[in-house]
Amino acid sequence: MSITEKQNSNLNYIRWIKKAIENNFIIYYDHTEFKNKKEVDNSNNSVGKIFETNWNSNTNLVVKTSYELDIRKIVNELKLQKEVDFHLNILRIYGVSKLDNQYSLVLEYADGGSLYFYLKGNFTKLEWDDKYCLASQLASAIDFIHSKGIIHCNLHEENVLIHKNNIKVADFSLSKRANKASNYSNKVPDFLPYLDPKILNNVYTMKCESQLCKMNFKSDIYSIGVLFWLLSSGRRPFYDKDTQYNISLAMDIVNGKREEIIKGTPVEYSDIYTACWSDDPDERPSIQIVVSCLRSIIDHSIKSITNEIKNEALDNDFEYMFDDYDLSIHDNIPNIVIDDFSLNTSDLMKKNLLLNLSDLTNNVEKIVDKLIDHLIRLHDELGYDPTEIKEIISQNIQDINKSLQIKISDWLIRNQTSSKYIFFHGFLYYNGIIVKKDEDKAFGLFSKASKSNYPIAQFYLGKLYKDPKKAFYWYQKSAENGNKHAQFYLGKCYEEGKGIEKDGFKAFECYEKAVKNGNKFAQLSLGYFYDNGIGTQVDEEKAIEWYEKSAIQEYDSAQLCLGFLYKRKKKESKKSFHWFEKAAKNGSKVAQFYLGKYYYYGTGIEKDYGKSFEWYEKSAKQGDNNALYALANLYMKGRGTEKNLEEASYLIEKAAKKGNKFAQLHLGTIYQNDKGTKKNIKRTIEWYKKSAEQGYSIAQYNLGYLYERGEGIDQNIELSLYWYEKAAKNGNKFAQLNLGYFYENGMGTQKDIKKAINWYEKSAKQEYGNAQCSLGYLYEKGKGIDQDLEKAIYWYKKATENGYEAAYYYLGKCYHYGNGVEKNEVKAFEHYKKSVEKGYLNGIYMLGYCYENGIGTNIDKEKAVKLYNDAAKRGNRDAQKRLELI
Repeated sequence: MSITEKQNSNLNYIRWIKKAIENNFIIYYDHTEFKNKKEVDNSNNSVGKIFETNWNSNTNLVVKTSYELDIRKIVNELKLQKEVDFHLNILRIYGVSKLDNQYSLVLEYADGGSLYFYLKGNFTKLEWDDKYCLASQLASAIDFIHSKGIIHCNLHEENVLIHKNNIKVADFSLSKRANKASNYSNKVPDFLPYLDPKILNNVYTMKCESQLCKMNFKSDIYSIGVLFWLLSSGRRPFYDKDTQYNISLAMDIVNGKREEIIKGTPVEYSDIYTACWSDDPDERPSIQIVVSCLRSIIDHSIKSITNEIKNEALDNDFEYMFDDYDLSIHDNIPNIVIDDFSLNTSDLMKKNLLLNLSDLTNNVEKIVDKLIDHLIRLHDELGYDPTEIKEIISQNIQDINKSLQIKISDWLIRNQTSSKYIFFHGFLYYNGIIVKKDEDKAFGLFSKASKSNYPIAQFYLGKLYKDPKKAFYWYQKSAENGNKHAQFYLGKCYEEGKGIEKDGFKAFECYEKAVKNGNKFAQLSLGYFYDNGIGTQVDEEKAIEWYEKSAIQEYDSAQLCLGFLYKRKKKESKKSFHWFEKAAKNGSKVAQFYLGKYYYYGTGIEKDYGKSFEWYEKSAKQGDNNALYALANLYMKGRGTEKNLEEASYLIEKAAKKGNKFAQLHLGTIYQNDKGTKKNIKRTIEWYKKSAEQGYSIAQYNLGYLYERGEGIDQNIELSLYWYEKAAKNGNKFAQLNLGYFYENGMGTQKDIKKAINWYEKSAKQEYGNAQCSLGYLYEKGKGIDQDLEKAIYWYKKATENGYEAAYYYLGKCYHYGNGVEKNEVKAFEHYKKSVEKGYLNGIYMLGYCYENGIGTNIDKEKAVKLYNDAAKRGNRDAQKRLELI
């Protein structure tokens, strides 16, 4: 190309970028708004410079210039990556910017760096389940890329990134459409082991430095094979001090040299990657088969966790448990706050809460006065709760000899003229100190002192009233007379609508007054109100300020709230861990559970199954049933403790009986799937119902499924409909699909296509391919609605993007006959073929029909007969007829 032609070409590409920005296809980022820009070390030969930067103060971005500042490469990468970057495991491309007057790409930031960098730092922490998960994510991304007719052409350890422990496929600078050639330069050696041997052979046997080499989908498959080996080894292929990436190694690879299988690698996993790096591209599996094999391994891994507890997706159960538990705890923080909390009395000396009464043994009046003054100070100055005050006063009195305790009681009986002595006598009866606990006597004494406007007596009188309105009245009187703790309880009444109409603003005002004496409970409530915008605007910084004031008083609920705030809103796992640890050490069973979880997953701290077990056990001993179920998980997997299936079964049953909905579901599944004496559908139904009645959508769905199929019980479509509806309303996409099917076909209810579509759409929006395909079918056939082929094609395509096998078949038929799209027999053939690769029966017959009649491919009677035979064996009557005629 001449200089003039190149300049004209570049102008065309620049015009394309400008038009794309004008049409909002891409976003333009002004480089002057980038902050803290720094160049990143880059060993990737296919790109130019890479910068990490901040935009809008807190958004991390990556800016990448093209190798040799080639605008054509920028546009090519932009077009191809934009087409696929909405897949979860493909790096997002945000737009373009200009650095040094040259266009650059603006990309998503990957916090874990390259796959190789991630493995260097984390390999010893990864279980095989973790490696399978990463491999599955990589395969899923490539499956999606290939489904768009794109070949990546440059998959290696530096172009596969990690963000939040998930795969992100990056760098489409060398990618191409399947029908175009790709250009490889003499810089191939940088990542030589990942390149298809057929391409290596072409590159190194050509004399020119740059040569067009025809790559195909199977070239990517080879690269995936090497990447899967990398996941199993944690090290670069053929990399040691004595090995260089040069023509000698390239020729060895061309001649069949491959890395050795790492000892301990499961055979089913090594079988996948050795098939992928086969020398013959035709012997390499398709990406769909790779995905299917990995899913099979993962499913088998989950299902074979124990011999006794089978067919359980335990990891999913525990993830559901953690997510759901997060929400339930966060929603119940106000209830945690109002409970009385016990003080660890071993700390009384350290906190200077024990009085020196030894010098006053002959002066009962002074002892009583000193105790009353101390009690009021604990309430109004130090902000202790009534339960804590009871322990403190009780400990002070226990340090006095018995005879003196009796003298105190007698003295109070004789001196009932002063409000403070009347109150203190009631206090002793209320708490059972010195005298036997008697709330009736306490009530009478508190009432008497209250009539004289003695504020602390009015507060305790409010606590004794079972009538919320009367309790509110006395809290209000006490607060008006200056009692700060009554101010806090008044706030609680307004917050919860007890004895007075619910009013968040008035509750907020009460807490603001109550915090002035350092009341840790009021501080926590004020923090919670700022955290959630109750009675005021949301203000995370003020929430943290008040939580911390309460937390530094060693209040475990405030520490717990800080843990949740940093976890949910700030996304700062280390700070979240810090506060959960504080709360856990102060005895919070909820925090102990979360500390166990954090150690289990390595959140904010290095993964440690031993410590995870230790904290789950502490929480479980305090009666936390989620911790009981988590312990069962550890016993089943032998993590942090020896594998013990008997103990795991015991804990699951114990957690279920204590009301844990996840354990109840699990126990029901054991009774459903056991192959031996434990199989008991009646018990299955019983445990599923217990879980379902707590709103657990999976249990609700399982009940619906059992009643629909009549497996081990009488079929009951009405009950099936009832439970599917419950689960569907709780967001279960499988139940939403089945409910749509019931309405479509009038099962257990009147036929209602509008309701069917409504539920199919809810499921489809959760990316459930089956529901998307069902919508496509309804719109294509016009079943009960106006036919809409445009919508049909849209939903079929969405379903294929999610890998649903039937959708490939139906979309193939649309291309075959030109329904809703331009007739295209090649695309029809491709879609039929994909449906076959995914095991769809009708697709097998149609693919045979294409080979017989040359539809979208060359006529091949031999392949047609083979496919017809396969379909006929599976019961396809059309295939049986074709075999008779062919």
